[in-house]
Amino acid sequence: MWKFARWTLAVLAAVVGVLGVGFGALHALDETRRVADPARTNGSFDVSSLLFIADADMAATAYADGLLLRTPGQADALTVLVPPGGETALPQEPDALRQASLPAPNSVMGWPGALAVHPSGRWAYVVESRGTPEEGVQQVASVHQDLPWGRRLTFVDIEDTASPAVLGTLSLPASPTSLQVAPNGNWLLIGTYDPAQPILVVTLTDGRPADIRPIVLPLPTLTERPRDTGVLYARVAPDGTRLAMNLANTHVFFATFDLDEAGVPMSADLVDTGVAIDGWITMGRWSADSRFYLTADTAWGPGRYDAVFNGDGRILSIALDETAPRIASEAYTSQSPEGFGVSPDGAYLAVVNMERTYLPGAFPTVLFPGRHASSLSLVRFDAGSGELATLGDPVFFRGVLPEDAVFDSDGDQVAVVVYQDHDDPQSDGWIEFFEVDRSQPVPALQATGRRIPTARGAHALYAVY
Repeated sequence: MWKFARWTLAVLAAVVGVLGVGFGALHALDETRRVADPARTNGSFDVSSLLFIADADMAATAYADGLLLRTPGQADALTVLVPPGGETALPQEPDALRQASLPAPNSVMGWPGALAVHPSGRWAYVVESRGTPEEGVQQVASVHQDLPWGRRLTFVDIEDTASPAVLGTLSLPASPTSLQVAPNGNWLLIGTYDPAQPILVVTLTDGRPADIRPIVLPLPTLTERPRDTGVLYARVAPDGTRLAMNLANTHVFFATFDLDEAGVPMSADLVDTGVAIDGWITMGRWSADSRFYLTADTAWGPGRYDAVFNGDGRILSIALDETAPRIASEAYTSQSPEGFGVSPDGAYLAVVNMERTYLPGAFPTVLFPGRHASSLSLVRFDAGSGELATLGDPVFFRGVLPEDAVFDSDGDQVAVVVYQDHDDPQSDGWIEFFEVDRSQPVPALQATGRRIPTARGAHALYAVY
């Protein structure tokens, strides 16, 4: 069957070549030329610290060809970046940064959501959805089927940013898909692949995990693929009482929590009616008043080649009011939007479009456009109506598999994490910075040309203000 499917793709690619190989080549060249010229800016990225995690177990293109290309001596890590000398902005020169890296098992296999920080800024948490392959394994038939499941939660003391320390690890009863610290700081929300215990609530005592409470929910059966079972992403609302869940990458369902005296869930009730999405959704964020849930749609599907023939993706706004949950608005961005950051005032989203940079540079995928540049889109969000509006064209930039973005505390700068460079799957990654120009009637993104180098495999960001 696989040989037939591979032959089919080759035939399709050949047809693309016959009908428009020149178009493909020109499109790729055009993407390279569209990488934005850096703007001259004196703006700064204002944070107390910036954290990222890196997965050392696979190259970005392993999604397509199974070649892990593991880097000898490199292990999964959490890195803390801090402005020098008590300053409140990251320096223009990366060498002036204070940074510390700690072992923290994690995996890019999952939507952005494996890293979280306590509201106090004192502790950080990392979950691992897939484990480290056995030593010597450099290729698998499918990273989705052949990489081992992960079960670890790592918790880290980051209060002393000059010397953060791993406090310990906790073995989870199910493989995690996402992680969030509850708004009150008393517990962790963990989504899992296990439909029997799709939500784990981990209580916290002085930042340390104290107790695990599996939450049982009667999830509807929506998919036949084993890897799409359970809760693929979970997010608790700012009011602490409601839960949004990505089910099967095609539906958003909601639940209400029954809380104890400490504001920690004891159980949850599923809202009967979910929202079916004609697409392939990823992570999400709640509006500050818990009235809307925002999620990204990559425009992929469950098929092997759906991420090759995909069109533009979008951001969706789902309203929760007295009626059943409903789609209130949508805004198209560009190809394969996976992660996005929300400005501190909640008015803007910085949406990271991976395009098709995850495709390897070999026949026949080399014929498909979208491999040579990623992009960033700016979307306005109206918290009153839930309306979304994309502002201007996407800003293209170099980099493979950028998955996450965060705003700084002023909301005028955006940081984007890049997994690796083009044409060298073992190259390092970096953090790229953009400016939000609000001097015009319609705000626009501008590339700044600023970068902070990272290890290969950086895929999640968290800004501490």
